[in-house]
Amino acid sequence: MSLRICAAFVLVALPACLSGTGRIAQLYDNLAHEVASKDAVTLPTLSSDKKHEERADEVRAILERGGELSSDDAFKAAVLLVGTDRTADLVLAEQLAKLSTELGDKRGMRVMAEAIDKRLMLAELPQKYGTQFAFEFVLDSWRLYPIDPTTTDEIRASVMVPTYAELLEAEDAMNRAHGKKPRS
Repeated sequence: MSLRICAAFVLVALPACLSGTGRIAQLYDNLAHEVASKDAVTLPTLSSDKKHEERADEVRAILERGGELSSDDAFKAAVLLVGTDRTADLVLAEQLAKLSTELGDKRGMRVMAEAIDKRLMLAELPQKYGTQFAFEFVLDSWRLYPIDPTTTDEIRASVMVPTYAELLEAEDAMNRAHGKKPRS
């Protein structure tokens, strides 16, 4: 396998100004601010990975204390957890995203797809939906991480992921932002 840095294709809207109470909402707002202040396409760094892990650790500590979660809290916690490369965080992100969907927040479906895809990618298996892109250093380009060919656009739509053609367009946009010509 070639050396690559992996990144999620962020389709989940992280508005700069969110309402909400509690520490999960505050952590989510901080993440939204960080995302909004960065270039469209950036490579992860050790310090950004560490920040994601620290936020995830705090979310886990909050969840361990118990209490009821609203659909919004479950969604935001899932987004915070899916930012790591730790399998346990991705499993919990998937569960919380599913809970948020069951409680009425349909944004959870997209985060659930991302958690599943990221876990598959980390296991070096094809992703199911198409939420993950990898930076290929040899090519100096972003590439859509391989997708299970049996996943249809209809299945992707059911979890709020764009069509395969739109994912390839997103790859081209990421590469244009990186200063590269689109794939021919």
